[in-house]
Amino acid sequence: MTITPVQDLDARKLKEFIIISYDITEKKAGEEKLKLLIERLEYVLKGIDAGVWDWVDVSQKFVYWSPKTYELFGYETGEISPSKEFVEKEVHPDDLYLLRQMFYDIIKKKMTPYRGELRLRVKSGEYRWFQTHTFLVTDNNNNAKRLLGSLIDIHEIKKMESNLVEETKKTIQSSKLASIGEIAAGVAHEVNNPLTIIFGFIRMIEEELNSEQMNHETVVQAIETIKQAASRAAKIITGLRDFSRDGARDPFEEVRVTEVLDMALTLCRERFKINEVELKLDLRTQKFITCRRVELSQVFLNLIMNAFDAVKDSESPWIQVTTQEVPDYIEVSVTDSGQSISQETVDKMFQPFYTTKRFGSGTGLGLSIAKNIMANHRGEIFYDPSSKNTRFTVRLPRDFII
Repeated sequence: MTITPVQDLDARKLKEFIIISYDITEKKAGEEKLKLLIERLEYVLKGIDAGVWDWVDVSQKFVYWSPKTYELFGYETGEISPSKEFVEKEVHPDDLYLLRQMFYDIIKKKMTPYRGELRLRVKSGEYRWFQTHTFLVTDNNNNAKRLLGSLIDIHEIKKMESNLVEETKKTIQSSKLASIGEIAAGVAHEVNNPLTIIFGFIRMIEEELNSEQMNHETVVQAIETIKQAASRAAKIITGLRDFSRDGARDPFEEVRVTEVLDMALTLCRERFKINEVELKLDLRTQKFITCRRVELSQVFLNLIMNAFDAVKDSESPWIQVTTQEVPDYIEVSVTDSGQSISQETVDKMFQPFYTTKRFGSGTGLGLSIAKNIMANHRGEIFYDPSSKNTRFTVRLPRDFII
């Protein structure tokens, strides 16, 4: 409401009032809504324990920090002058490129909203992990104008993730060692065979050397046989050594899929012979794949040994390993003479610690670990229900680029 007095200039006295009234019901309602929205935002920020920052104009140095943002860095409100330069100075050296990439992606490529994680140094000198959500505001010409974001301390979460990763690695390694224990007897026979050949031909050479008429050709052939047997034994030992170590940090490399398969088969061929399980190889492709060979050989060995355990006591057991090319992928399938698996088992088989083997015969981690390894290779492992026999397939992308 506005009240305006009107004077009679001749009589020099108040003549009348002009009263103008406005309906501000909507304005008041709008103010209440804005107040409620601000309160709601404040409660949300308190609930998620987040700080807020605002780079009002990306062409200027001014950056606003909420009191909570100062607190996350360990400072009193206003104790420092926030700026892009300050954040670049306090970011962990290993994460500086991530910060610059973030600004480039948002400002130049207009990627918004944008979420990132990086380590920043707080007042105590400690580097802590933070997660930031950033939003871009553009002008009428779609040029970057303003950046706003939230900051959340996720340091404890990252520590727990790191601990979980380490425990997972230990579990994987324990599972591998357990597998090695299961195949140890077969490996011992596998190594013993070439050693028997070596010693046998050494004795033959000794006899030839002691004879009056040494057969030179016989000695040369014996030496060549010894070389092949020694090479076979060395290959077995190397495969066992490689398989027993942690290959999670190995670089990805290009290798023929059949070489990785052979690494796994080397450790179990003799066991197949001892138990009279027929091994069939249908290698339709020997193309190169990009992988961590130790990890991938663990996947293949797990599938092969699972198939072996399932059929070794059956009548006329066999296992077939197939490699083939399909659009965009290389597939490796392991099929055994057993019948298909029940749906209940299929639903649970990739869960950690689930096993259908008798107590003490398996950890129940093999397929779960294999699934994680294949995810790291941007591939997949799955049970094929279309086969009348039990079949598992590993699928690797042909254009996998590191």
